[in-house]
Amino acid sequence: MTQKPFTFNPATQGVASESLQIDGGYVQAAGMAGGSQQAPMVSGGGSASITKADGTVAPIEPAEAYAPMQTPAFNAQERTYFAEAEHWNEVELLGLCLGVPRYADRDDIAPEHSREGMKKAIRDALGDGSLPGDRNPDARPGEAVYGGVWRIQPLDAIEWAFRCEYPLPGWLTGSKETELHARHEARKAAAGRLTIDEAAQDLAKGTGQDAVSWLELIVGTIQTSQKLREDPKSKLTGANLVALNPRDPTDARPYNMPAAPHWKHGVRTKHEQVDRAAVNRWLDAHPEWLVSYRFEIRDAPADVPGTTPASKPISRQRHQEQEILRVLRELGHDPCKLPKRVNGKRWVAADVRDKLTGPGWTKSIHTKAWQRLLDDGSIREA
Repeated sequence: MTQKPFTFNPATQGVASESLQIDGGYVQAAGMAGGSQQAPMVSGGGSASITKADGTVAPIEPAEAYAPMQTPAFNAQERTYFAEAEHWNEVELLGLCLGVPRYADRDDIAPEHSREGMKKAIRDALGDGSLPGDRNPDARPGEAVYGGVWRIQPLDAIEWAFRCEYPLPGWLTGSKETELHARHEARKAAAGRLTIDEAAQDLAKGTGQDAVSWLELIVGTIQTSQKLREDPKSKLTGANLVALNPRDPTDARPYNMPAAPHWKHGVRTKHEQVDRAAVNRWLDAHPEWLVSYRFEIRDAPADVPGTTPASKPISRQRHQEQEILRVLRELGHDPCKLPKRVNGKRWVAADVRDKLTGPGWTKSIHTKAWQRLLDDGSIREA
C-alpha cells in the first residue's frame, strides 16, 4: 500500500480526531478549526512545550503533552445527512476521511499539505475502479471544485476506506454496520464461501464429531497446502485445501494468510474463508475418514444486495492482472520464476508495461496490479 502522508487517530464518542503529519520536527495538527497548531513533542530531557498561533512557545506538563487534540464534532444535521445520503461525492468523502464536517478544501480546516495525499488517493481509486463511482450527469462546472462530480455509494466508500485503512468517523461506520454485514454475508453466500470456523462447526453438526478436531484438521491442511504452493515443483490436489480472500468473495485465487499469528495456528479462523465445493473435494480425497456428510452447493441468488456495483471494480482489477500475466507469457517468462532484479538494468516489469501502455493503462494502474500479483503469489522471482 502506498504510504499515506498522515496518520488518523479515531476519537471516542463519534468525534473525529485530527490527522497528524510530521513537519520540520513537529507534529502538525491538521483539520483544526480556526487554524492549525503544532502539537507538543517531548524532548529527550522530558520537557514539553507547545507553539501557539502567535508564535510564542509555552511550557506544558508532560501529561498534557500526550493529550489528544480534537477536530470539531459533526453536528446532528451533518450526521443525519451523511448517514442517510444515497450518494456522497468525492469532496464529501475527502472531508469524512480527514475527519472534518465540511469545507475540507479550506486551509483553515484542513491545510493543503495534509489533504493532497487523500485527494490523490480518492482520485486514483475512482480512476482505477477500486472505489466504485459514477459521474454525476447533473453536475455543474463549478462542482468539480466545490461540490464534486462523482456519485459514490456510501457502502462502497466505507469498504474502500476499510481496505485502505483510512478510518472514518465511528458514528458513521456504526450507522452502516448492519448494512455492511448483510452485504458481506450475501456476497459470501453467493460465492459459496464459509469462514474456517463456520466450516468446522457445520462439519461437527453433520458428523457428530467435535468442532475443535475439525478446526485443527482444516487449519493443518491449509498450512500444509500453503507451503506446497510456495514450492514450484509441487502441485495442489483435491486433498489440499486453501484459504480464500476474506475481503473479496469474487477472488477464487489462493490467499496468502498473514504472517502475524491471530490464532495459535497463525490463522484467523473467524475471518479466513474456504470454498464449500473445495471442502467437499477434500473430504472426497479421504475416504478412510468414513465421512458421508457433504456441504450443500447452493445456486447463487438472482439478486445479491450490493454485488453488482462492487463486481465492476473487482472484474476490472482481475482483467488488469490477467493482462500482465498474459504479456509475461508472451515475452517467454514463467510468472512464478521471473528473473532476479539487477541494479542498474532494465527489469521485466518495465517490458510488460511497455506492451500495455495506453489510455486505460497508466503507471499507477500497472504498479497496483503488479503489486496485487506479488502479494497473492501469482508472480515470483526465481
